[in-house]
Amino acid sequence: MGDQVALKKFVRMPGIQSIEDKKRLGTINSSTFEILCYDASMNIFGIWVSDVQDLFKDVPDEDFVKEVLTKFHCERFSDPEDKVACLRELGWDFTDDYGKPLLVTNLFCLQAEAIARGYFAAPANLHEVSAESWGSALEAEARNFKRQKR
Repeated sequence: MGDQVALKKFVRMPGIQSIEDKKRLGTINSSTFEILCYDASMNIFGIWVSDVQDLFKDVPDEDFVKEVLTKFHCERFSDPEDKVACLRELGWDFTDDYGKPLLVTNLFCLQAEAIARGYFAAPANLHEVSAESWGSALEAEARNFKRQKR
């Protein structure tokens, strides 16, 4: 148990809670949603889905799916809970505060797995972002606690 590494809570990464809330409430159109996801992915991982797909640009079309599934295990699953379990093994927690898979899991799991498996270098600030987000979450919890006490 002492060897266990703390999971990076994806919903605490910059911009993710806001995107998740907008998706859940249905208050965002698809083009704005994709722009927000792109910006968040670039901020958190330094890559977008197309960057990961470029790893396979020389793979013949008939072998593309097989190659992707060989290298990226989370892509084998269509069920969000299975993807979340796969990402958990790689050090990521893609659940909300109630333990349910994030609605945005499918949009970010490929990038998270690519970084975790070393296909791309993790951005230097990834651990800073994680710690900063964790600190921000603690501050928000403290503010909410104080408000409830009044």
